[in-house]
Amino acid sequence: MAQPTTTTKVPLALAKNARKAADAKLQRTRQQAVADLALCLRRRTEINEAFYDMGEALARLEAPGVAQLVGFASFADLCEVKLDLSLTHAHTLISIVKNVPREQALKMGQTRAAALVSLAQATPDPDSASSLANRTIALPSGELLDLRRASTRQIEAAARELRAADRPGLPVKGRGVTLADRDAAAAVQQLLRAAGVATATVKAIAGSPGASAVLRIDAPMQELVAALAKKAGKRG
Repeated sequence: MAQPTTTTKVPLALAKNARKAADAKLQRTRQQAVADLALCLRRRTEINEAFYDMGEALARLEAPGVAQLVGFASFADLCEVKLDLSLTHAHTLISIVKNVPREQALKMGQTRAAALVSLAQATPDPDSASSLANRTIALPSGELLDLRRASTRQIEAAARELRAADRPGLPVKGRGVTLADRDAAAAVQQLLRAAGVATATVKAIAGSPGASAVLRIDAPMQELVAALAKKAGKRG
């Protein structure tokens, strides 16, 4: 025989108190969520500003002789030893500062800004990262890429495609050039500038098929010869 069931009524006052406590907890959770969201937005802004500020500072530290003034053998040494920052990353931040205005860079973020700089360097035309941001470009595959709507990954892939493409009569930038090659070129540039060739620029470019990359040095001939002669004289 089934046992009779009993129903216990919760006192009205107790039910009201329970609802009040639940509502108060929900309100506290909501307030905390609003505060956390505001915190995330502030920190995101600070992070965005930090990468650009750091790029500006690194650009000043890269100037000839500055790293030596604060006790380092070179800019590369300063980055890697003091800042725990690879030379490649340092030059990425510097290239953003040199190629993308602050407001535009902060709006798009570090990764996208770096991708656009890389794309601008890969195109055969004298494009700037700032101007490319609102353009549609034709890729070697025939695809049209609207950079206003393209994802950062698509922009990075486009830069790789341009570097890998055969473009008759035009130099292909970056084919066969590794990050280590670019770091080596940057180190040579720093050495030349420290030696007195203030405007020297050094880039790693692809060598002949199957060969390693080679360095292209752009510098005033007289300054370069004088710096090399001075260095040879010290060794002698």
